[in-house]
Amino acid sequence: MTKAPHWIVRVDDRLVHGQVCVGWCDVLGIHRLVLGDDVIAACEFERELYACCPADEQSLEFMTLSQLAAALAVPPAETTLAVLSDPASAETLLELGAPLSELLLGGLHHQPGARELANYLFLTSEQAACLRRLSARGVHLVGQPLPDSPRLDVNRLV
Repeated sequence: MTKAPHWIVRVDDRLVHGQVCVGWCDVLGIHRLVLGDDVIAACEFERELYACCPADEQSLEFMTLSQLAAALAVPPAETTLAVLSDPASAETLLELGAPLSELLLGGLHHQPGARELANYLFLTSEQAACLRRLSARGVHLVGQPLPDSPRLDVNRLV
């Protein structure tokens, strides 16, 4: 049975890169990517940099978090992968009224003071607090670098 078109929301501090385009989009047959970030949506230079990443059969749209929150409220015509840079952006989406039941954590890389949950998932105390708030609001937090990787239940780890 084929799953109906839906939104997949992923946090990856590298945003759009090979793992997203090849590892997720190619494997799952996703042709539409959305990068949700207020700064990048407003900066032509940054948009041009990220626009180089997707393959020819993939489209990349840039949205502010407000625009993405509104878009998430409408079922997409095709399965769409939305990428955010950090958990705080996901929390902002919720505050803006976006329906967010699951959040994939695919890449939060090492930085000073961060605690390792998995080799692709390091959380600062601020990020962990943000994820606890998301969890308390009913968001299922899943650590998963690639679609065929085991799903890590992050709700129980934060």
